Amino acid sequence: MGLQSSFADINAALYAVAAVLAALSERETTRRGQHIDFSQLEAAIATVGEMIPQGDGSESSDSGEFLHRGHYSCLGDNNQWVAITARNVDDLEQVLSVVGYDTSPPQALDDRSLLDSHIDRWTASRSKEKAAQDMQDAGVPAAPLSDIEDRFLSEHFQRRAIYIEQDHPVLGREWIYALPWKSNLFQPDYERAPFLGEHNAQVLSELLELPDSEIDRLRTTGVIE
Repeated sequence: MGLQSSFADINAALYAVAAVLAALSERETTRRGQHIDFSQLEAAIATVGEMIPQGDGSESSDSGEFLHRGHYSCLGDNNQWVAITARNVDDLEQVLSVVGYDTSPPQALDDRSLLDSHIDRWTASRSKEKAAQDMQDAGVPAAPLSDIEDRFLSEHFQRRAIYIEQDHPVLGREWIYALPWKSNLFQPDYERAPFLGEHNAQVLSELLELPDSEIDRLRTTGVIE
C-alpha cells in the first residue's frame, strides 16, 4: 500500500495488531482462547474524537485541558493552516505578545471571536511553518497542519524514518508507513502483505494436514486457486 490518504486502513491494522497481542497475552495467562470483535469504523472514530460533538452542529468548547486553541489560516493557498494551543495563562500572554494584541488574558478570553480574529490576521501574513516556529520560539505549542506531501518531505519525519521504501512484485518500489513507535530493543522486519490465496497450500497441508490429493481436488474444482 502506497502513501494514499486512506489513513483508516493503516490505523485499523495497528489497532488489530494490539487486539491480537492482547488476546495472545491473555491466552498465555489463562490458557483460554479469545474472541476478538473489532471493526475499522470503531478504530477510525477514535482518531476523530474532536469532530464527533460537531455532528449535531454544536461547537466544541475551549474549556477543560486547554485555555484556548484553534486552527488558523496562513499565507498561501486556501488550505494552509497552523494549530496553536494556549495551555494556560502564561501561554496566552505569549500568544498576545507575538500577535501584537494589546490586552490581558482575561479580557482576551471574554471575547474569543475577537481573540481569534487577531490571531487570524497575524497568521495570514506568514507561512504556516513560520507561524508555528514563531509560536514555538515563544514557548507556545504550535504546529503546521500537514498534507500528504508535507509529511513526506518533512525533515522531522525523515529523521525518524516514518516512511520506508518497500519492493512489491506488482506495484514495484513503494513508499509505505513504518511503525509509529521506535525502540532500541528491536528493529521490525517489513514485508508486503500476502496475495489472496498465496499460502493456501501451506495452510491446508501444514496446519490442516490435508493430503495432497484433497488439496488437488479443491484446486481442480475451483474452491482454491
